[in-house]
This record gives sequence, structure tokens and C-alpha cells, in this order.
Amino acid sequence: SDVSLSSDQAITDASASETANISASDLSLSAATGISGLNTKVDSLSIVNTSGNVVIDEADGVTLHSIATDASSGVVDLMVGGDVVAGTGTTHIKADALTMTVAGQLGTTTQALATDIDTLTLSSTAAAGLGDLFLSNTGDLGVISVSTLSDVSLSSDQAITDASASE
Repeated sequence: SDVSLSSDQAITDASASETANISASDLSLSAATGISGLNTKVDSLSIVNTSGNVVIDEADGVTLHSIATDASSGVVDLMVGGDVVAGTGTTHIKADALTMTVAGQLGTTTQALATDIDTLTLSSTAAAGLGDLFLSNTGDLGVISVSTLSDVSLSSDQAITDASASE
């Protein structure tokens, strides 16, 4: 089943539980001032957030269609317990900063995760050869860190720089 939640304020986790707050095939979230602390178990994810940060802990792999938040200061923080597949959007994540840990692969050689972010912290905890990371950015990309035991492909239509000293 599909779940769609919308708020003119924030969407937050009111429980202290680490189990999934939301289980669904497709999850669509829309909030004005942030989405935080949600534990999900979904097949696909779409998020629109006007201002503030997006913090999601996904139990399994997920298809990301789009996550958009304030491009000047919004942070997207994702933990994914499997592979991340690039969905149907032309830009899968739009934010100021992206912090993501995946337990599998991010994107593929033929469809990288498309982002429009300023800074990146990215890691895969998968075993060697199972945690390839494929990301393509629009605009300058400052890399704070990238960690995996597998291959990495980062591309941008502008500069890719070392941002680790500035954080």
C-alpha cells in the first residue's frame, strides 16, 4: 500500500522505538519545517520539505524518486539498510548537504544517483565489491568524505573539491 503524509509544520518521530514507524510500498512526505527521526520500511520514497532538515533511517533498500529541501541550508541525512536505486526523478536529492550511509550499493553504472548538493559525506558498509557508489551532481561538489570497500564514481558538471578541512 501507499502512504502519503503532509504537514504545514514538521513531521517527526514521537516514539522512542527503533522499529519502523512507516511501512509501505511507496512513501510520499511533504513538510514545511523538517522531517526527522523517521524509521521506515518502504520500497520507494519521495519527499518535499520547504525548510529544515530531512533525517530518515530506512530498514532495507529503497528507490529514491526525489528528496528536496532548502538548497541554501537544508541537510539530508539518510541511513539505508540495503541498496539505493535511482528512481524516476531527474534530480533525486536537492539540498545544501547530503550525509548518507548505505549497507549496499548506491546507483548503478548506467543510472547514478542525481544530486544538486553543495557538500557530500557518503559511505557504504557493504562487503568488498558489493558497495559501489555512483553519484552525479549538478553544480560544485565539496566532498567531506567517501568511504567504501568497492568502486566509487563521482561526477559533477562543475568542480569537485576537498571540503574536509572546512567542516
